[in-house]
Amino acid sequence: MFSRRSDRVIHIRGCSNHLRSACQSCAKSLTSTSGTKIFASDIVDAPSSGACATRTLNCAGTGAKIKINKGVRTIADGDDGAVDGKTTLVFTCNAARTAWTAAGGLPVEQAECA
Repeated sequence: MFSRRSDRVIHIRGCSNHLRSACQSCAKSLTSTSGTKIFASDIVDAPSSGACATRTLNCAGTGAKIKINKGVRTIADGDDGAVDGKTTLVFTCNAARTAWTAAGGLPVEQAECA
């Protein structure tokens, strides 16, 4: 399974996971999800391509909005150009697998559907 080269680099044969990056898996529990409304969906996508996992929260209803970290940042219905009763937050697992981060690198510790 292992072979050594003269340059002292170890190569692994027969293992398809050796190219996976650490950020392909973050625990959902790293972000608390609460609020006056239940999120319509909470989806984690861990691509096999080696890209970092993404998590998508969807909040639906009249005046739907998502508050991040108790209002540090808010995404409101219409911020995407359409007032349709839907709001979406997409965030990414960081390289250390210690946090889900939103655009700009903001760690998302808490998300609320309101």
